[in-house]
Amino acid sequence: MADASASILSTIKKMNNSNENYEGFDVDIIVHINAALSNLNQLGVVSSKRARIEDDSTEWSDLGVSDDILGWVQDYVYFKVKVAFDPPENSAVLESYNKSISELEWRLREQVEGDRS
Repeated sequence: MADASASILSTIKKMNNSNENYEGFDVDIIVHINAALSNLNQLGVVSSKRARIEDDSTEWSDLGVSDDILGWVQDYVYFKVKVAFDPPENSAVLESYNKSISELEWRLREQVEGDRS
């Protein structure tokens, strides 16, 4: 997984097998990244002022999440973007992605609630 100082957009493009230097789909991918970050805001994982990117300058560390859940956050954003931007044609794979999303939401919610206790 990418380190905290990596660009969110660049990381997600790489994870989705997109050419990091090709910018033709950046706006579309950014929309889906922001939707995932909005979900993470509603789960209490990131604050609303950090739940948005505009370009490739925003790094994972800018989200303000702890290192122990950063990998889950990265996985979550990847799966949400993958399902929205480039969904698999195989329904079993899509179902697997959606189950992974649900599990990550549960884990992140549990972690955030545990941190508040």
